[in-house]
Amino acid sequence: MTLGVMWFKRDLRVFDHQALVEAARNRHLLPLYVYEPELVRAPDCAPQHIGFINECLAELDQALTGRGSPLQIQHGEITSVLKRVLDSFGTFTLYSHEETGNALSTARDLRVADWCRANGIRWKESPSNGVVRRFNPEDDWATEWQKRMRKPPLPAPDFLGTPPGILTPNGPMTPYQLGINSADKSQRQRGGRKQALLIMKTLFNEPLTPESGSRLSPYIAYGALSVREVAHKIWKTRADILAMTQEAQPAEMLDSLQSLESRLRSRCQFIQQLESEPRIETMSLRDGVELDREPQFNQDYFDRWRDGETGFPLVDAAMKMLAATGAINFPLRALLINFSSCQLWNHWREPALHLAREFIDYEPGVHYPQVQLHSGLIDSDRQQFTNPIRLAQSLDEDGAFVKRWLPQLEQVPTAYIFKPWTMPLVLQQEIGVLIGKDYPTPVVDHLE
Repeated sequence: MTLGVMWFKRDLRVFDHQALVEAARNRHLLPLYVYEPELVRAPDCAPQHIGFINECLAELDQALTGRGSPLQIQHGEITSVLKRVLDSFGTFTLYSHEETGNALSTARDLRVADWCRANGIRWKESPSNGVVRRFNPEDDWATEWQKRMRKPPLPAPDFLGTPPGILTPNGPMTPYQLGINSADKSQRQRGGRKQALLIMKTLFNEPLTPESGSRLSPYIAYGALSVREVAHKIWKTRADILAMTQEAQPAEMLDSLQSLESRLRSRCQFIQQLESEPRIETMSLRDGVELDREPQFNQDYFDRWRDGETGFPLVDAAMKMLAATGAINFPLRALLINFSSCQLWNHWREPALHLAREFIDYEPGVHYPQVQLHSGLIDSDRQQFTNPIRLAQSLDEDGAFVKRWLPQLEQVPTAYIFKPWTMPLVLQQEIGVLIGKDYPTPVVDHLE
């Protein structure tokens, strides 16, 4: 009997899944997903992540079951689970995608490699997301990325060999069962490939605005969609448009497709950066520039930033939306990071962990380079201070966004909506919004 164990991690799909295609060649296949306590209880994990994953797992199980081998969901340290597989069913070949995750997942993979060597188990990892393991900086990464992306997406296997048995207990677990007592976000995006495909279908019918997001990032982060699938959809849509007469071609859509492709490539490039420089998760890549922030961490400033009570309406509205939905657009993400690091002058690590818990599309390889970039710790030529008032005037001209997420400011006139502390006291009393009581005074002095 030949047995393959397909270990799913952040690749929760059956389409364009190289590891699954190779694992399916075994006579028997055991698809496996493991809730790992050290990852589930890590400071960058939150209930919304587990909820989204569970929704993806439900659809993944349906897809695998329909092909002959249901998903087996376990809880425990991964090498202990693999030992149970070995003890129950004998030797096997382990398949998975390469993962570029946080330091905990990297250490976990090293333990798995040691365990496999010690037990005579072959572990075959497949490349993922265009990330090149052991990348030579002298090579052209962009060319390699294009080479990998241009290959056609792989079809899902038609048939999977029956598993040799069922590991028990088996099945999905709620965040509470996993030891997470905080609540999920009721307004977050729902997980699963069906929802991802629906979004992708509608996405290419209208151009993105500079401030909007594609809404695909959570599905890419957890692998309900592959990067290559999205890239091919972009290229096919562009080809269809270019086949039209020049007069009929929607120029805005072509620009939008170019922007989306650029974001997709940049996403992979950021993950490649973490793959090549793992220390970026915990240390500044510009040695010495953050040392004067370490003793300056202000807990009160952090608490007000985290709770959306800084007194700067765009910052607070962005944080309130993030707390409710797990998502905000790219300019607002950059603002939150920059405001914490460069206005409040707090060290970036604790705010980074808070945002990691908040973002439904949290991807370590994207998150930590972005945090350092917008904290002014990577690019020394980058403007470090983002003016939250001017940005608000640019992104939210009439204050509708601010008023939606800060309803206590609904009656504030547009002229004062981004600087409510400048309202005359008589006006504050007239509209029933007293600064310092109904809405906080600014946490710091701000020079426009």
